[in-house]
Amino acid sequence: MIWFFIKKNFFDGWENIINILVPNIITVAIFALTGLGFYFFFSPNPISILIIYVMCLLAIALIIIFVSAFSENAESIANFGSATLGGYFSKIGTAFKENAKFAFLVAFITVSCVIGVPLYIGMDSFYGVALGMILLSFSVLMLLAFQWYLPIKILLKNDFKKCLKKCFIILFDNFGFSVFMAFYSLILLACSVILFFFLPGFNGILLGYVNALRLRLYKYDWLECHPTQKAEKERQNIPWDELIKEDETTLGKKSIKSLLMPWKAEHED
Repeated sequence: MIWFFIKKNFFDGWENIINILVPNIITVAIFALTGLGFYFFFSPNPISILIIYVMCLLAIALIIIFVSAFSENAESIANFGSATLGGYFSKIGTAFKENAKFAFLVAFITVSCVIGVPLYIGMDSFYGVALGMILLSFSVLMLLAFQWYLPIKILLKNDFKKCLKKCFIILFDNFGFSVFMAFYSLILLACSVILFFFLPGFNGILLGYVNALRLRLYKYDWLECHPTQKAEKERQNIPWDELIKEDETTLGKKSIKSLLMPWKAEHED
């Protein structure tokens, strides 16, 4: 299932490269404006530090909100449909209304962790190190769970509280897969840095999460149809080959070779 997910996500991104690139350019613009803010406001005094703290909160929140505007396109692409730039721009206003609370929650946890952990550990005391490690562990756990929030919102259409609740259900029921997705996203993030966040960028990462959750939900459909298979040991034996067979057929025999040299692939078929 994991290999199929990686393959599908790659080709989904490649075939919709323009629809991912343009929203990423907007995200890069937010980065640039934040950088200018740091340049103009940075100085070692309490007021400047407070302004920068607020700016970091706003920057992270705005990035999450603008990325969430890609939700309908991400859902359509994951379901073998098409995406449009018009769909992205028309969703921006709704994204502020639907995801502002989540965006500021993630921004607060992230900024507090980045500032608080070094501050506590820098106290050079047992209690300071302990508090720093507790804050770091709490933040990592929260962010591991919250990585599923937007995909849940996109695919299951739940409200804020239900999405938060299901984030932790997905995390603890699929902890290994959640850790894999965190590392997978870090790899995509590293690639994004090399490409100045134009590709795959945050919108490409969101598409990856939507693809991942969409496939993972097959597990729960299968368990719903097989209520006697809900014991812990039996939950580890999900027939993924059978569950993703239709998706594999729809995706077809795509490969890097067919992408770069389609005329040769057609000839071999």
